[in-house]
Amino acid sequence: MILCRRTVHRAAIVAALFLLPHAASGQTSFGSLLTQTATNTTPTTPAPPSVAQKRAENAQRLRVAERKVESDPADPTAAAELSAYKTAETVLAQQEAVDQQVKDLQARKEELQAELKGPAAETTEPAKAISFVEFDRLVNRLAAEQARTELVHSKLRAAKAALEQAQVALNTHEQERRKAEEAFEADKEGPDAAELAAAVDEAKRASALAADTVELRKKELKREELAEAVQGLSVELLQGKVDRYQPLVVFTETELQEQLKKLKTQEESAHAALKKDDDDATTHARNWALAKRRLAASDDKPAALVEEVEAWHRARENALDQKNAALDQLAQIEQLRTAWTRLYQVMSGAAHSPNELATWKDETAAVLRNLIGSTQANLLRIDELRNELATVLAKADAAKEGPEDLRRFIDSQRGSIEAMIRTHEGQLASIDASRRLHGKLRAELGRGINLLSPTQWLRDAWAWVVWLWEYELGERENLSITVGKIVRAIFVFAVGWIISRIVSRFFAHRLLKRFNFSKDATAVIRSVIFYTLIVVAALVALRSANVPLTAFTILGGAMAIGIGFGSQTLVNNFISGLIMLAERPVRIGERVLFGNYDGVIEDVGFRCTKIRTLADHLVTVPNSNLINDTIENVGRRRTIRRMMNLGITYDTPRERITQTVNAIRELLEEPGIREPIHPMVGWDKFPPRVFFQDYLADNLNIFVIYWYAPADYWEYMAHAEKVNLRIFEEFERLGVSFAFPSRTVYLANDSARDLRMQLSKEDAA
Repeated sequence: MILCRRTVHRAAIVAALFLLPHAASGQTSFGSLLTQTATNTTPTTPAPPSVAQKRAENAQRLRVAERKVESDPADPTAAAELSAYKTAETVLAQQEAVDQQVKDLQARKEELQAELKGPAAETTEPAKAISFVEFDRLVNRLAAEQARTELVHSKLRAAKAALEQAQVALNTHEQERRKAEEAFEADKEGPDAAELAAAVDEAKRASALAADTVELRKKELKREELAEAVQGLSVELLQGKVDRYQPLVVFTETELQEQLKKLKTQEESAHAALKKDDDDATTHARNWALAKRRLAASDDKPAALVEEVEAWHRARENALDQKNAALDQLAQIEQLRTAWTRLYQVMSGAAHSPNELATWKDETAAVLRNLIGSTQANLLRIDELRNELATVLAKADAAKEGPEDLRRFIDSQRGSIEAMIRTHEGQLASIDASRRLHGKLRAELGRGINLLSPTQWLRDAWAWVVWLWEYELGERENLSITVGKIVRAIFVFAVGWIISRIVSRFFAHRLLKRFNFSKDATAVIRSVIFYTLIVVAALVALRSANVPLTAFTILGGAMAIGIGFGSQTLVNNFISGLIMLAERPVRIGERVLFGNYDGVIEDVGFRCTKIRTLADHLVTVPNSNLINDTIENVGRRRTIRRMMNLGITYDTPRERITQTVNAIRELLEEPGIREPIHPMVGWDKFPPRVFFQDYLADNLNIFVIYWYAPADYWEYMAHAEKVNLRIFEEFERLGVSFAFPSRTVYLANDSARDLRMQLSKEDAA
């Protein structure tokens, strides 16, 4: 009977679901799941039930589910239904709470809008002066609301993300519901119909709960959007008040004295707390030492004694933290006293020079940087203490059943750590208040500097320049060395450098060319003139800066020692450069082969020589390497020697070889080929040579050698091309073939070449 009632109940649910009017999204909430029956056939769409109605219906279903679980605690279906109804109750309760919050926010939004659109503040509020303290409270409220704006934005972003996740979950549950219904329709007459119907019910409950969750997330999103609007209106309203009140702010001496009096009271309290904390730290340190001695004398190391040592250690740390906090507070009080005094002077219109205001601004910025550092240090310390507190809480949880002394000492540790956390949190609050005041002071100082007249600006700027120009960096033999003299010396040296370059180039390109000096000699003389003038310019510059030249006596001795011990390579290169400039083994513009480098000499200096390689790379070679190693000066060669090995095939007849050698000798004597070879060289002992030289593995080798002049590489290449073409023509005329690497195979039955094999007596035996 129970099974029959359950089946009828499930069938009624299914029928009701199919007859429910669907929204545009095709989704049904859990609260309206059973509001209609199978006999409901009205064509009109009823209004969606309210949250209160949904809760009432859900409460009724919840009571039914509870009775099912009570009658059959082992029934998993009943347990799942009960859990779903309980979750739905929570979701619906949250919806009611969010609805109320939305109403409150909407009302607050309308109030703020009415306040912003109401009569102008100038007509409703008296245009009278406002004290700085009251205005400061208003500014602090504005700063707090502006800081809270980012939190509101973050909550709105989180609400949007939560809605997206809930919508994804709803789509997933809807897919599962449709699959369960399809499976039930396909096998509703089969033996598993009851299980399939139960699966359909469970899928519908999950889908309906997901729909209610989506509805909750939508309401939460609407709440956060209203909260953001309200926050923006609050900030706008406060900003308007600040803008209206700012011209009316006055800072009287009475207010200054009140603030100084408060600081005096805080200072006295801090001194009293400092004395107490110092005494507590001494007492706790003594107790800590005694507990450590007892622990060291104990053989079994009881847990209570170990925790007692730790408790006194924590108590001492707490006292020291409070002592340091009192010291920091005293330092901040002194800074606040200075800040309040300067703020009063600036706002009261007292005359101050721009330099003084700038100095105050820099000092205030330094204080703010220190406060920011203190904030970070306190935050890190709080995180560290919270980690330690978690460890102590774990110990306390483990010692619940332990001895009373053990639990007492662990509780003492927890109290000390919590007290330290409160101390550092109090420091953060004090630092924040100090940061706000110094921030206002810096803003006022900046405003005061900006209000200076242009004439005053120029006058103060010129005074600052004069002060910097006459600032004394040091003295030597009763002669002051100032910034202006150093700048003048740098200017003199720069002018001397430019003049040295102009004069050295003038000598190199104008005067020396008239005497037909070589490029190398011109470069040497130009370098000597340039460096000489540079030394003179440096001496004049140093003299203009009141740097006595006698100081270079000691400097010269130090340089001599440095040259003797640490500058051997530099001196070696310099001397090698002088030798190269004297002997001139290479000249500018000559092509040389040096090591792995093949290039043209571009410059020969006192320390190194620059080679421009054929790949257009600039290589710098120390002169000592050029002097000590072998240099092949290609640029000074008189001729270009050419050697050729012409390989012809082995089947070339002897007469044809002779004809080939003679033909090559004759073509080298032809007009247009002979002129740059033998006669131009002028040495009878170096005529062209052509010989049938050798029997090689793959060819018969004809050796050709001759010397080309003058040593112009590109003309040589054109001549070599002409010779190669003539040799090719002669080989074609004589029917001579060039040889190439090959292998010849001899066959045993070849009649032209008889292949015989002979066995030794040992092999025959």
